[in-house]
Amino acid sequence: MIADDPKEIATILVEENGADGALAIALAEITRANQSCDYYSLSIWREIRGIVRERIEAAGEITINVPIDRI
Repeated sequence: MIADDPKEIATILVEENGADGALAIALAEITRANQSCDYYSLSIWREIRGIVRERIEAAGEITINVPIDRI
């Protein structure tokens, strides 16, 4: 069932919204689920967030901002 499959949901979100958009949606849904004490959804969305972040890292799309004085 797709409604509970974080991998499928993450794939669809990335396809439809791009990696950054998918991550933003996941973060918004984590906040919503946490505020409404919907711990099952919170668990699913946290897993989706992790999957999307892994895909971003694998694609080399992560930008780490380091202050110039630290380089």
